[in-house]
Amino acid sequence: MAPFFISMQKQTKRLVETESELRSLAFSYLARQEYSRSQLRERLSKRCDEPDLIERVLAYLTEEGYQSDSRFAESYIRVKSDQGQGAKKIAFDLSRKGISKPLIAELLESRQDDSKQIALNYLKRKFGDNPPRDMKEKAKWFRHMAGRGFDFGEIEFAFRYQNSEPDYD
Repeated sequence: MAPFFISMQKQTKRLVETESELRSLAFSYLARQEYSRSQLRERLSKRCDEPDLIERVLAYLTEEGYQSDSRFAESYIRVKSDQGQGAKKIAFDLSRKGISKPLIAELLESRQDDSKQIALNYLKRKFGDNPPRDMKEKAKWFRHMAGRGFDFGEIEFAFRYQNSEPDYD
């Protein structure tokens, strides 16, 4: 009996040729999660070789309200803020996902949550209520917070009120 070999090659999906098939594919992507226009264009271009067809479908989705960069960015900002990321990192990630800088700035400015409080909550969740033991540890924590996208003022606020409640006067 001959050995049975399973092919490990990735199956290539057939190319989409009609606008209705491409719309259906786009709807299936959007049904699972929000995408920016740029991300959706990239995904659709893997299955369709006609850029003008992709642009027509994207225009239809935007006009009908199925895809919105603003809605995507608002959702992204909310989720990443809840995960303890600062505005700098969120803005960088959104720009990499194809969201325009003016829209990013507008949405970050209109946020209801306090960025200093987000930094404080993250610091307490990550490192606890006790302050760092020495300057070396404080520098390490500071670098970690900066890597999460918090600015100097937000990090200083978090360190100042790490083991007490902020006094909002």
